[in-house]
Amino acid sequence: MNLKSALEDILFSNQDFSLISRGINYLYERFSETTNIYAGNLTNEHMKETANGKVVTPIHAAHCLKELARTTHFLRAIHLAIEHHLKYKKSIRILYAGCGPYGTLLTPFSSIYSADQIQFTFLEIEEESVNSVKSLYTELSISEYLESTHLCDATDPELSLAGSFDIIISETMQMALNNECQVPITRNMVRFLTKEGTFIPERIALDVYLVGRKKDPLVPDSDEKEFVGTAFDFDINNLPAKDSETILTIPKSALEYLKLYTNIHLFGEECLKAYQCSLTMPLILDRPLKKAGRSIRFWYEENERPKLKFEYLPENS
Repeated sequence: MNLKSALEDILFSNQDFSLISRGINYLYERFSETTNIYAGNLTNEHMKETANGKVVTPIHAAHCLKELARTTHFLRAIHLAIEHHLKYKKSIRILYAGCGPYGTLLTPFSSIYSADQIQFTFLEIEEESVNSVKSLYTELSISEYLESTHLCDATDPELSLAGSFDIIISETMQMALNNECQVPITRNMVRFLTKEGTFIPERIALDVYLVGRKKDPLVPDSDEKEFVGTAFDFDINNLPAKDSETILTIPKSALEYLKLYTNIHLFGEECLKAYQCSLTMPLILDRPLKKAGRSIRFWYEENERPKLKFEYLPENS
């Protein structure tokens, strides 16, 4: 197996998880052995604190590659986006904010496109990851794809980059957009996007449901649920203001739990839905017994610990 066949397994095997797993395992083994950065024990691995959220370590980033659905759908979305833009331009520029030690979401594409077609710019706050990805590209003899690499904070409003990009990728999040820097990175990076450009993911919706007890514990998304509303709609085409808030009302229902679902629209038909990976595991917000008709205010707090917050409004308000 080589990089090209591994990528093709991931992109074109539909739902054949044995082939997809084979491709992802090959990528991990090739990248980790080349860089000497492995998905090791996370017990004592602490994420880096910044003013705009936490940043994963290179070991955390290595674990992200091994998450099958997450890596598969991102790679498929990026492939669709590359194909889309190459219909209109002979060469495209791609920016990857938070590339980690492998440049996971772009490096495999060096096996199916030429350096004349795609050029990469990497941003990374961890010096070890910057050194690692540079070394990886040298060892794989693909440095011609690497337009530039920057050791920097992608949330920094003073950050300056040359030109604009056809595709920008940032996959710096946890479920419910907790803790990590996806929101501030996106807000800062969108200024570097061409007018017709694509940001991946295109939309992240934090949706609220009333949910009952799971119908079938062996079927991931078999919850009995009733949609309450979208608490935070982070759409690249209509980014919410930093101080925006949403008011939702709890309907009358026998369902007992208030849960938050993270739905991630990547590009085209590619998306990540409930239970598909660690990013989309639902979170219980409350057990709102006897609270039908009550209104809840939601807002996304952007600081060193980003998080969706909520509070019940006073009755009759």
